[in-house]
Amino acid sequence: MGNGLQKFVDRHFSVIVYVFALALYSMLLFNIRSYGLLPEPIEGTDQRVMLFTAADLYNMKLPEGVYRFSPGYTCFLAVLVAISRGDIVIMRFLQGMLCALIPVMIYWLGLRLRIGREKAQLGALIYCFYGPATLISLDFLREAPLALCFISYVYFLIRMATSRKTFYFAMAGAFAALCILGRENFIPIICLPVLFFLLRKFRTRIKMKQILAYLLTLAVLISPILTYNLVRFGSPTIIPGNLKNVLSFYYGERVKQDNTFAVQVVVKNIPLQIKKFCSSYEIPNSLSFYSHRDVIDFLWIFIVPFNLLLAFSIAAVWLYRRNKGILLVGFFILAYLMTMIYFEMFYRFRIPCVPLLCVLAGASLGFVLRNGKSRLIIPAAIFIILFFILTYSNPDSHRSAQEKVATAHVIIQAKQFGKAGKYIQKLEKDGIDTRQLKAILAEASSQ
Repeated sequence: MGNGLQKFVDRHFSVIVYVFALALYSMLLFNIRSYGLLPEPIEGTDQRVMLFTAADLYNMKLPEGVYRFSPGYTCFLAVLVAISRGDIVIMRFLQGMLCALIPVMIYWLGLRLRIGREKAQLGALIYCFYGPATLISLDFLREAPLALCFISYVYFLIRMATSRKTFYFAMAGAFAALCILGRENFIPIICLPVLFFLLRKFRTRIKMKQILAYLLTLAVLISPILTYNLVRFGSPTIIPGNLKNVLSFYYGERVKQDNTFAVQVVVKNIPLQIKKFCSSYEIPNSLSFYSHRDVIDFLWIFIVPFNLLLAFSIAAVWLYRRNKGILLVGFFILAYLMTMIYFEMFYRFRIPCVPLLCVLAGASLGFVLRNGKSRLIIPAAIFIILFFILTYSNPDSHRSAQEKVATAHVIIQAKQFGKAGKYIQKLEKDGIDTRQLKAILAEASSQ
């Protein structure tokens, strides 16, 4: 790359990567709609409940009972409803416009960590090619906007620690509140940095108005939800009774009555959830990445697997172990993991920490590319390769026959008959009964 072009890219990279990410989201949304995918959420899904509640909020109607979903994300959807007048496609695009800021924040955080401009750029581009994050950015699920809030919180936390401007304290408090309103598991994550305010050494370096800016901004954004739940349900929490309801969903109703049993079953399940977190397999919940990729060829350009991303990130913590900022990012990733391993590790639950992983992955990949003769490269490379091999899992071996058959139906409905025929042959080799699919394909192709 010529010096002139390099300077132009460096000067305008934030805009370039935003436009690039938004272009990817737009092309994916076009492909999705071309195949008739991601229509209005169906009955019984989380997306439908949040979407209809958001529409009610826009019409000044509050939920009738205890609302079990994210209040922060639901309010965000209400804003999208107001802007788009309820047009589903426009709402998806608007959310994509917001989520396209994530690679920008990755780049900015990388610069703030002083890992180098090229490594920060690598991290941003790595995120652009992580498919599940791109797909979920276009669905009515909170994980992608929550990922933006999380990395923004870490960014402003580092800014307030280095520059000590009151504005950065207020912004860190604001994004801390948005993280908590997005998902309650962020409460302990947010509380850990607050403990530094209690340390005398830290307090001597900052002014009281800066601490108040952080705490008051946090309190102002959270207090309306807490007050509402206190007055209406007698519970000053983000979602009254949510923890036990979620645990009972995964472990049965007994966890509501027996705290000892709840602790035992959760602790016993932790090693398995850590394994699932590290795996390359994207465990579906209400949105299957692999099914969409089978239908939409465009999704095959998103080549970054999660376990490779994680391997590079872990290596970065070791390669940059003297960089306190890198260690802080690694700490926040670990803290997030520790708040989520009590539940089933669906791939969408990993998304909020993916931008932070990309910051570290860009740092370690850039280190490997730039320091080929360093004595640190060989042990780092061995670790990355071994970690990738040990955590790789063939997705076809996990996907159910029902999911694959449903995917074949979608391909046929999209009139991609040649592709459908090849897909059915693949299912047949996997031992799946395809007689009905062949009949449907024959009938559809003859019309």
